[in-house]
Parts: sequence; C-alpha cells; structure tokens
Amino acid sequence: MFRFINYEKPGKGIDPNAPKKRPFFLFLELFCRKLFTIMQMNVVYLICCIPIITIGPATAAMTFIFREVSEERPIFLWNDFRKAMKRHFKQGFFVGLINAILWFMLILDGLILYSRLSVFTMIILGLLGIISIVFLMMQIYLYPLLITGRYTVLDIYKNAFLLALSKIYQTLGILFIIGLVSWALYSVAFLSLFLLAFFYFATVNFISVFFADRILKQFNMR
Repeated sequence: MFRFINYEKPGKGIDPNAPKKRPFFLFLELFCRKLFTIMQMNVVYLICCIPIITIGPATAAMTFIFREVSEERPIFLWNDFRKAMKRHFKQGFFVGLINAILWFMLILDGLILYSRLSVFTMIILGLLGIISIVFLMMQIYLYPLLITGRYTVLDIYKNAFLLALSKIYQTLGILFIIGLVSWALYSVAFLSLFLLAFFYFATVNFISVFFADRILKQFNMR
C-alpha cells in the first residue's frame, strides 16, 4: 500500500543532448532565480557608492559579482564584493573618473550648442549626439573588460569602442532592454524610490554583464 521513496537512487540528471536555451530566455530564468541576490546587490552597491569616489570601484565589484552569477558559480556576496572592489579599486576609480568627466563635457557642450541654435550648431549638435550614443554603447563593455585584469585603462576604452562598433546591433539591443527597464521605473512613479533602492542599478548592471560577457567570449577577451 505504501511506497517509500529511495532518495539514494540517482535521478535522470541533465540531458547532455538537450538543446541549449537562447541567451534571452536563459537570462530571464537566471534573473528570476537570482532576484533576491540582485536586490541585495543593489543595496550593497548604493551603500558603497555613498562616498562618490568609490562609484567606479563599486561598479567594477558589482560587475564581477554578476559575471559569476551569469556563469552560475557560487558566490559569497559581501565577501566577494569586498575583495573585488579592493582588487579593482585603482582601475575602477580612473574609469569612473574618466566617465564622469566625459559625460559632463558632452552634456555641457550639448546645452551650450542647444542654447545657440543655428545651422552650424545643429550640425555640431548632431555629431555630438552620435558621439554620445557611441560612448553610451561603450559603457556596456568597460567594466566587463576591466574585471578581466588583462588590460590597461587605455586598452579598456579602445576595446570597448571596437566592440561597440563591431557588435553594434547586439549592443543597441542591450541598450534597448535597459531602456525598457528605465521606462518601467518611471512609469510607476509611486514605486520609483523602492525600485531605485532595491532593483534598478543592479538590474541594469546584470543585463549588461550577462550579454556583454557572452560577446567577450566570442572574441576570446575574457
């Protein structure tokens, strides 16, 4: 009447011939499984960014954590984050500083040109817009390249530029997904603070790292 379950009997396991999931569906599955880790990472990241000079190193450390998560390796979140932040502090600081300076210059120049509209300034403004889009695309690859420990800061920017252009459609696709997440944040204004505190920054980084890491593998740049 009663059957006892034999827990020592091996299960079916994973079929080695099973078709691999497409990256997007694998990302969704992994995101749902690691949602609590993403929430924790968002809080830790914000705390470590309170002294503004640590934004770059903290972003590098978060990128390292999500690279491990995307590879489904075990992590000890705070301990691994702290070690990665210390290991990549110097390069992370300089990349964060360069990014801040360049974004400040691009935005300031754009505002000045917009306030003095003419045919000439509209052409320059258009070129500035293209430069800004390319620089935004480069952001997808900067920190994944940084945490490899294989490149100088100059090499990181050069390789990020080349990857952004050589994988332009994939990179624009990643930015489109990030744009949808950002739009969703602002479309529910009453939850904006909650989402910023527990989801947004880590989610955006996780999206970037998951897809950028696969592109780096294609070029053997890991």
